Formats: sequence, C-alpha cells, structure tokens
Amino acid sequence: MGGEGNRLRNYVVISTKRNQAFSTSEKQIVKNIFDAVSQKLDSQIEKITFNKTFALIKMLVSVNVAIGEVIDKGIIACNKKKQILRFHYFAINTKRPSKKDIEEYLQEIESL
Repeated sequence: MGGEGNRLRNYVVISTKRNQAFSTSEKQIVKNIFDAVSQKLDSQIEKITFNKTFALIKMLVSVNVAIGEVIDKGIIACNKKKQILRFHYFAINTKRPSKKDIEEYLQEIESL
C-alpha cells in the first residue's frame, strides 16, 4: 500500500449512528473536519467515499502520529454539534478493505 514521504497509507471505515444515511450536509461536515484534523497532525486525506451509512477514508498518516489519534479527533469534532458518527471505526494499512470486509465489520458493530 505504501505511502508518501513520512506518511503511511491507511483505509478507515467510519459509520453513522443508528445506521442512518448521511445527509449532504453531514458528508460535508465529515469531509471538512477530517481534512482539518489530518492537516493539524501532519497527515492527509486522499479520498473519502461515502456510502449510505458508512464512509471509506483513504488517508496518509504521519509516522509520528497514531492513526487512532487522527480518527478519534475527527469523530469527536464531527459529533460536537450533532451526534453523526459512531465512536467505533475499522482501520487497515495492508490493503483496501473489500466489500465483504466492510459488511462483516458493520454487522459486528451492529450486534454491540
């Protein structure tokens, strides 16, 4: 999967609270906040792919920062005004998660 400079590529799946679809404004909030948080932590969002109830984030994370710090701060900031996201995520740095990987993850957290 590689990376760029001192950053490693990761994929992260975040999902909506109560399995509700992202609204247009919520998608913009997530995009803006994750862009801002990652920049502050010397990281970069390469792409966010929104699906109905989850988003797949392709990101470059600085080797000097734990990926959990970037994601946690992003989720907390997104949820400040309105509880949009679950405080639970799936991160992987070995490959792009398949549709099956994502579906299994979402089914698992639904049972929590």
